[in-house]
Amino acid sequence: MNGRLRYYSLIFVISLLSILISNCGRSLSPFFDYEEELNNYPSIIYSLSDEELQQLQREFESLNDNIICTRLNKFGLTGDDYYYKHIPEMKISDENMAINYAINGLVRNKKFTNITDSNELVKSGFQIRNVNDDSTCWSIRFGPQKYRGYEVFRSKIKVGLCGYGIYYIDGFWYKDICVPPIDIISKEEARNKVIGRKIIWLGYGGEPHEFIVTENSVDVNIEKIIYPFEKEDTIELRVAWKIPIIFGSFIGWHIYIDTTTGEEIAIIQLFRT
Repeated sequence: MNGRLRYYSLIFVISLLSILISNCGRSLSPFFDYEEELNNYPSIIYSLSDEELQQLQREFESLNDNIICTRLNKFGLTGDDYYYKHIPEMKISDENMAINYAINGLVRNKKFTNITDSNELVKSGFQIRNVNDDSTCWSIRFGPQKYRGYEVFRSKIKVGLCGYGIYYIDGFWYKDICVPPIDIISKEEARNKVIGRKIIWLGYGGEPHEFIVTENSVDVNIEKIIYPFEKEDTIELRVAWKIPIIFGSFIGWHIYIDTTTGEEIAIIQLFRT
């Protein structure tokens, strides 16, 4: 009887210890993971010196046989600036060939585009059009980028092809983005933050108008995205709530609230005046 009692007591103690260890794992792991992620948030890209940029530009042009027109931006990535080069009027015979040229070119230039996976590029979606009826020039738009399932704002890439292949790349993706596992600012808290926000917008004649965000003007479709917040010499990759603001019968603005700091990162007007 005493032996059986000791046996059940031992089983009880082992079970209790297992429960305690399991609970500690659930409570402590997120804490330590979050602290580590928070120390690295936000991910920051720094601009380069003139010498570094010139060296990268030479490397970029050499990699592309000196036939590409794109100039790298101050972060060493394929930006929207390019210069004129004579382009021979050779034909890219069909759409599939143009798409393959574009995909292979973006992956080949991964140091400057951050495109490392052609499958991810294709999954992001693309639009292609024949610029000339004779198939000498094509334009393909890829994106936007999805990082851990979150859309990255303004991450579409445009590729121009003419004659021998790619002659410019406009845009790039991002890598090694810190996405904190916990939102300090919940979706509801972010929603409440924008209520009462005054928005000044300009009419057709340039006259200012005031719009005040009310509870009813905040659309229900709030989503989490990654917002590249560009400053003078850096890009901060912020995780943000994208909050649509209803203006009359349509969405007039998006307000972006950082999910960690609660800071309003940007407000973007969606209609023209």
